Amino acid sequence: MRPRTAERTPGTQPRVDADAKADARAGYSYSAMAKYAEKYWKNYNSSYRKFNNVGG
Repeated sequence: MRPRTAERTPGTQPRVDADAKADARAGYSYSAMAKYAEKYWKNYNSSYRKFNNVGG
């Protein structure tokens, strides 16, 4: 089950409702996500399978 997120202002990180149950050990590293996006925004990450010929 996914935790519900509250409304947010564009450009800010989402807030999680206080009554939502989430595993505190499972978080997101926004800096790691940004680094990945910066690295692979134009060139495909060859570590993953390509699905070009099957509709992806």
